[in-house]
Amino acid sequence: MILRCGSALMTQSLALCYNRSTVLHENGMENRSVLRRYTTSKAGLAIKTADVYLQSEHKLSISSIDQDAYRIIVRLQRGGYEAYLVGGAVRDLVIGIMPKDYDIVTSAEPAQIKRLFRNSRIIGKRFRLVHVFFTDNKIIEVSTFRSSESAGFNNVYGTIEEDVWRRDFSINGLFFDPVKAQLLDFVKGYPDLMARRLKPIIALKRIFVEDPVRMIRAVKYAVSTGCSMGFFLKNKINRSRQLLADISPSRLSEEAFKIVQGGRSAAIVTMLESFGLFEFVMPRFSQLIQTRQGFKARFFASLERLDTVVKSYPETPRFILFAWFLSDYMFAYSSFYEQKRWSFAEVYQELKDVLKPVTPPNLEVERAMVFLIKHKKLYLEHGFLPLSVAKPSMHGADDSLPGLSQKRRERGHAKPATAAVLNAASTAQAPSRLAGDTLANGEQQSKLAGSIPKKRQRGGRGGRNRARPQTPKTD
Repeated sequence: MILRCGSALMTQSLALCYNRSTVLHENGMENRSVLRRYTTSKAGLAIKTADVYLQSEHKLSISSIDQDAYRIIVRLQRGGYEAYLVGGAVRDLVIGIMPKDYDIVTSAEPAQIKRLFRNSRIIGKRFRLVHVFFTDNKIIEVSTFRSSESAGFNNVYGTIEEDVWRRDFSINGLFFDPVKAQLLDFVKGYPDLMARRLKPIIALKRIFVEDPVRMIRAVKYAVSTGCSMGFFLKNKINRSRQLLADISPSRLSEEAFKIVQGGRSAAIVTMLESFGLFEFVMPRFSQLIQTRQGFKARFFASLERLDTVVKSYPETPRFILFAWFLSDYMFAYSSFYEQKRWSFAEVYQELKDVLKPVTPPNLEVERAMVFLIKHKKLYLEHGFLPLSVAKPSMHGADDSLPGLSQKRRERGHAKPATAAVLNAASTAQAPSRLAGDTLANGEQQSKLAGSIPKKRQRGGRGGRNRARPQTPKTD
């Protein structure tokens, strides 16, 4: 007997109808009972689209999910829309890792999402997303299902069945509904994750041509999840790495930040270097690894300690993590490390250059520089930065730049400090600093002016107080 639910065809064994066009079907798979999601073809036939795992199978606890993300999904579903957790958050929850970010995907379009959340803002031009804001600078990204017909990141919305095929790897193609405690798997991502296999969803001939950054992400996923890459995926990465040369610094910076803050930087950089990808992320460091004797061992030992810091003190400010990353270069391989007198302008500019094309905010580079100068004596005594300097009691979010106002620090958008502020920070807060670290004060202002912009001075009342040329008086 055939029953009809909306426009979907069902048999008597069908268990539940999601909406007018999709149903759940109970059937056997791998000698066990599993739910399946169906949709209707243009001919009116029921087509299986996804396997659906219940809480007894996926073992995900609702209490482990961020409560703000949960409330967003609840409000969207109450508004009549589909809404799911998606991507890396679901992947990490399945394998027992606490996610750092939560992404939500929904059938609601950006304007509809904005109407439901007053604490939100629409961003993006080609493909519009919604950021929902919470306290402590917390942001949860909500996006609309993308169509399989959209080119690049254009604003073409579709269904969940289309959206899954726009994702990169099967382990990132899982959708979780925390309200119903159901895990939707359209691309066999759950079995791949359980077997620790990294398999692309997009065809190999297109996956890296469309977005070369996926090569870096493949390495990150392989390290963070323990998934292994197949021969053909490895071979494609080796043959496609030159595509990274055209990636913008902002996107490479975003990936570098995630590597530094992820707690697995040593293993990730090792694999990136083995594929020849690290030279496109940080070419100066890659060159030092290959050419400077002793640098490789010291650098990777520092990365191991950096990972320990991230795991031991998850709230460590990012500028301290960059200080760890830069410590060996600054004190043993930079052009100025043997000089007794350092110019802040020269040190600042060289640290910016060695990180290129990665471009951290100027404020973070300055704080990392001051932090390293403050702990130079410890580095020279031990040959590395000891873990004790990363304890929260040993530093503060504001201790590097005392000249900044509290309001500017909280916003995180402070402008680069002046040479006087940097000099005060390094002098007042580093009493044990070596005498050789004193600055050449006479050259601070002139050199720093070339690298750090000055605030434009305005005249009062639209410039009426500006100096005017003197007109000679006539008798």
